[in-house]
Amino acid sequence: MKKAILSILLFFVLSGSQAQHYSWYAGLSNNVTSLPISGYPQLFYTNFHPGLEGAYNHPLNKNDKNRLHLRVNSSLFYHRFVQTMFSVVPMLNFERKINSMNSIQAGLGLGVALSFENEATFKLKTNGDYKKQFALKPRTQYILQWQFGYSRALNKLKPEGTKFQLLLRTNLQGVFVKTYVPMLPVNTVSAGLQFPLFKDRKQFTGQ
Repeated sequence: MKKAILSILLFFVLSGSQAQHYSWYAGLSNNVTSLPISGYPQLFYTNFHPGLEGAYNHPLNKNDKNRLHLRVNSSLFYHRFVQTMFSVVPMLNFERKINSMNSIQAGLGLGVALSFENEATFKLKTNGDYKKQFALKPRTQYILQWQFGYSRALNKLKPEGTKFQLLLRTNLQGVFVKTYVPMLPVNTVSAGLQFPLFKDRKQFTGQ
């Protein structure tokens, strides 16, 4: 089974090396702890918890209308009540082209994160006193991530050029607190620009 999955992934990567539309994304985000999907409206009216976003898109097929990408999301955000977190999440991202200017997308991924708690933590010593833990000590967290997005080209004459992109995303982060919050949901809205990298393989290899 593992060999079959690896063979399928290898096929997509090799076939994608001939495809077009390599790109990267940079944006700003707001991040709130709320219920997945149903909590998305809170991103637009509750407290602001800022973040920086980056992503790389590697095409896995040649279909211009229905594109499958290997997308690697990276983010850094500060939630003043909970944590500061840096994450890297590879995902499979499907993009549906509506017309030459507009497209929608959806993706699912699994990755890792480093979480820095924003509250002081203490450890009980043998003599009964408490010792403050090092504030910058991170915790490794696993991230299950899904996202939905909308893209619009900024230039009608170059629809595969720079695009505006709006993303709604959920991180299920764990293990957060084993006893009562094993998975912490963090919703994100991100807005930014997607830039093309290499039009085709000839440009990529310099040939």
